[in-house]
Amino acid sequence: MTLQAPRLTWTRRRLPAVRPHRLGDPVMTALVALVVYALHGYDGALNLDLGVFIYGGLHVAQGTPPYIGVFNSVGPLADVVPGLAMWLGHLIGVDPILSARLFFTALSALCCSLVCVLARDTLGSRTAGFLAPAVFLTFEEFLQLASDGPREKTTMVVFLIACQILLGRRRWALAGACAALATLTWQPAFLVALGGVAAATLIGHQDRRRGILLRFTIGGLVPSVATVGYFVWVGALSEADYRRHVLPHSATVLNGLRDGGVPRIHFGVGTAVLLNAMGEAGADVVGVDWRTPLDQAAKVVGPDRAVQGNLDPATLFAPWKVVDRQARRVLREGGAAHGHVFNLGHGVLPETDPDVLTRLVDLVHGVTSDDPDGRDEP
Repeated sequence: MTLQAPRLTWTRRRLPAVRPHRLGDPVMTALVALVVYALHGYDGALNLDLGVFIYGGLHVAQGTPPYIGVFNSVGPLADVVPGLAMWLGHLIGVDPILSARLFFTALSALCCSLVCVLARDTLGSRTAGFLAPAVFLTFEEFLQLASDGPREKTTMVVFLIACQILLGRRRWALAGACAALATLTWQPAFLVALGGVAAATLIGHQDRRRGILLRFTIGGLVPSVATVGYFVWVGALSEADYRRHVLPHSATVLNGLRDGGVPRIHFGVGTAVLLNAMGEAGADVVGVDWRTPLDQAAKVVGPDRAVQGNLDPATLFAPWKVVDRQARRVLREGGAAHGHVFNLGHGVLPETDPDVLTRLVDLVHGVTSDDPDGRDEP
């Protein structure tokens, strides 16, 4: 007689079936949270930290990029989100501080709604979906920030909970994007998001782990590269920062389009100190704003690069003689480059007269035409 050890088999426990996309529960949770947070009132005093976010938000609402004029050690979205709230409040005539606090009350209610979804998805229970946000509403510090803010942690929690929900639903790229947005609000959030994707990767099938990490990374790169590109666009990066954080990614994108059969243009505003590095990124054309003469830019970007630009957009509000003279100057300076694409140095201002733009186009076509009769005289 022989004895055999019992065979152990692992079975995955199934959670109770719950409709994962049921909207009624999170909507009801958000409405209750709005009432609770609103009853707390909006007359809280501004301390030093809250004042910094209000001041940074005011700068953003007035068109000033984050970190310029006021230093905030957290991510740029910590100023951008209050700035968006104040800009929206200005449209309807609401005080900037009240606008920010109302907006952050809505964000806090959204947090509760997302907690409902996360608990319901994780535990497979509608009851858990209601209990979790009920407990969340008892967090005193978060309650204060919901109506007495703004603070960066409110926005960070929104993106971080959304990241966890998307990881659970295997939306890897969107989860990566939310993780990046949380990090762009408050940098330590990256560690929490990284732990979540690490757990999801370990639980997943071995053959799919690389794909999970790849999609998560690509999703995170989209808002990250967009943010860095914005700071390049407004001229808030040094050449060292550009070379370290932007140049490798710009080169990857531009080199990937090499066989596309279309001109590759790399453009930024306030980038006089970056033109040399931008020329190294691999574009066929480097855009130059109106602050840098094109003949000087041509010497910096390289002999095999064309330049694009760079009439000052404000010139179009001047008398036509001034517009004519400045446009011809730009064309002369652009002639020193390998090639020249004439345009404005930074877009068309909304109040610009369309007839002036039409005359400018005709002037440039006439001056650059091979037909002498097509040239306009100054």
